Amino acid sequence: MDLLKEMEELAFASRLKRLSDRLMQDVAQLYKAYEIDFESRWFPIFYLLKDGESRSIVDIAKEIGVSHPAVNQLSNEMLERGLIISEKNQKDKRKRFLRISKKGQSVITQLEILWCEISVCMNRFLGKDKKIIFRILNNLEAQLDEESIQSRVTKTLNEK
Repeated sequence: MDLLKEMEELAFASRLKRLSDRLMQDVAQLYKAYEIDFESRWFPIFYLLKDGESRSIVDIAKEIGVSHPAVNQLSNEMLERGLIISEKNQKDKRKRFLRISKKGQSVITQLEILWCEISVCMNRFLGKDKKIIFRILNNLEAQLDEESIQSRVTKTLNEK
């Protein structure tokens, strides 16, 4: 018995989280197996910075669709590992810009080889359903951008 499967829409977010956790854990194990000092959760930020350009925390948050505090937390972890460098903006000292460090550059080559293989395998894994899956994900995200689940539930409850 799989309770989350049985609960269907009520456990939708939990099912997505479970699937995400499984995929992230698999990739984390790949990094470990290939002795790459890198965490799966850093991927979006690091990938965005890999071209060598500096980017502000605010721009990174917008670009990858996560909160400013989340970018701060993840970037601080990467800073501790020496993969990125943080620089203050000369015009606005409150703004922080991030870029890849020399150590980060040396890791990119290893990561890109692995990312290429992950992409190939994920493409096979998703198979013929790939376009449908991404169309559904895009649609769900767009609907949440229009109105949150919290707002929808609150409206429904207030109508009763």
